[in-house]
Amino acid sequence: MADNRISTKLIAFITISALVIAIVAYLGSQTIGYQALRQQYAMEAEGKSELSRVVDVIESVLQTEEEKLRQGDESAVQQEFILDGNQLIYPNITESLSMKEQTFVQKIAPIVENSSVLYQAYLNEGTEIPDDGWYIRHDHDLPLWIFWMKSGSQITGYAVNYSYLISQILNQLADQSYDPKSLMTLEDNGQLLFQNHDQDSATIRYATQQLTFPFNYWQLNYYAAPYNGWLIYTLGTIVIIVLCLVLGWLFWRVYQEYQRIQNTARQQVNFVSQVSHELKTPLTNISLFAELLQEEPLNDASQKYSEIIHSESKRLTRLIQNILSFTKKREPSLSNFDLVDLVKQIAVTFQPSFESKNLVLNLQLPEACPIYSDQDAITQIINNLLSNAEKYGSMGKVVDVTVEQNEQGIMIKVRDYGEGISHKHLSQIFKPFYRVHSKITEGVAGTGIGLTIAHQLVESIHGTISAYSLDQGVEFRLFIGQ
Repeated sequence: MADNRISTKLIAFITISALVIAIVAYLGSQTIGYQALRQQYAMEAEGKSELSRVVDVIESVLQTEEEKLRQGDESAVQQEFILDGNQLIYPNITESLSMKEQTFVQKIAPIVENSSVLYQAYLNEGTEIPDDGWYIRHDHDLPLWIFWMKSGSQITGYAVNYSYLISQILNQLADQSYDPKSLMTLEDNGQLLFQNHDQDSATIRYATQQLTFPFNYWQLNYYAAPYNGWLIYTLGTIVIIVLCLVLGWLFWRVYQEYQRIQNTARQQVNFVSQVSHELKTPLTNISLFAELLQEEPLNDASQKYSEIIHSESKRLTRLIQNILSFTKKREPSLSNFDLVDLVKQIAVTFQPSFESKNLVLNLQLPEACPIYSDQDAITQIINNLLSNAEKYGSMGKVVDVTVEQNEQGIMIKVRDYGEGISHKHLSQIFKPFYRVHSKITEGVAGTGIGLTIAHQLVESIHGTISAYSLDQGVEFRLFIGQ
């Protein structure tokens, strides 16, 4: 049976240890994954920030060129046209036109036919129609970039040199500072327009951004070297393994220490049990001869001494019985008996020790109280409660023992009028070897198992026991159901 208990405890220990280690490993792996994602997000955020800065540069160049055109600077203008309604005023198609002018008129024919096409891009973007803006058309050769301005019913358009505009933008981008470990590229419909420098290690694209009109065919990309995810996972895995090994070692050391304490406690209990068992026979003889001696004609002094011998032998017998009950589990032995007679017999055995401490044992009993239960168990329970009252309630001078019977069952109350027990200790007093540390317990000998044994015996007879701290003293209530 002991081997089974040990193996069961070992299995429980291994299960709990494995569960804790598994939780630590899981949390560790989640932390590693979180750190890896965090580094990836940091790289993506850095890429987006870099692209946003480049977009600002491109838009700044475009705004500068727009302002030049508004002020009449036509250095970047290749050709121009003027519309009044849907009538082309300039170039005047009724006059003789050069080949270049004829080609230009053909390119702007959709605008002449319907000038609202100038606004279509802004309507697609969901913005308000401005007083000036851009019209872009991609041909097989260079794209047609027209900046138009509206004044009354007239629209003036300038065909801007695309190569000039691109060179202005690329020159500004080339003058910017970039992270030497990253790579930024600008593409127009997949065609590379610009990259900040050659960086062979920047192989991972962390961010990309499609520009808005009029650069809606342009795309920015941000590349960088792969982040050290393998390093995070490797170091994290090593740390988790080491931590799990340390936890496993600590759990094993705790279990070994627990086993050592259990073995030591078991040896001590076995030793006490054996010694108590050996003392039981001579104590019985001492008690027997003390009773025989009391039946002899003795003087007052001798009679008193024999009563003391008999009382102390009974007290020591109860102590040994407590130890034996604590070390061995007993099965209840049920029988019919009168609880009132039993309480009176117990009171007789305690009378000498109570009188020596000037304690009055006050019995409040019905005429009779038949019960079917374990007489020995109830005897020991009441003995332990009265012994507890004798030790810690002697200052109150009175101990009450009350027996009450109703339809639900029988209630036995043992109350003293001493200093009592604080509420914080009431839930602990039935635990093994627990003793309340206060001035009333100083100098009072005890094993700390009397109330524990009482609680165990009450459970064996399917009863309940509880303690209540009153205004003066403590009351123990033992309930036995019918």
